[in-house]
Amino acid sequence: MLGDGRPALKGTDTQSISNIAHIQNDFSRRRKSLQKHIHNRQKKYRKLRQARGRQKNRVNDALQKLTTQMVKENPGASFVFEDLNGIRTSGNNKGRKFRTKLNK
Repeated sequence: MLGDGRPALKGTDTQSISNIAHIQNDFSRRRKSLQKHIHNRQKKYRKLRQARGRQKNRVNDALQKLTTQMVKENPGASFVFEDLNGIRTSGNNKGRKFRTKLNK
């Protein structure tokens, strides 16, 4: 216990989100290919919208599975998440690749 009555932090645990990064990279490559090879504007936008929807569904599914697994492994635990507000503005001068990874 801390002096003000709050329980002390026992430890931290981070989870790998490499499969989510893999999904995003894969769909990025797919969208780039669609943009390059489909010349009919209406068809191109429809296919891009479908790809974005599939990507969103797969990322949400992976996050849901990850959080469910964490809750099952740690019953009764409290989860603390970072405040990521302003993270994009703090790393403005690191280059295009860094900014792309950060936004993903």
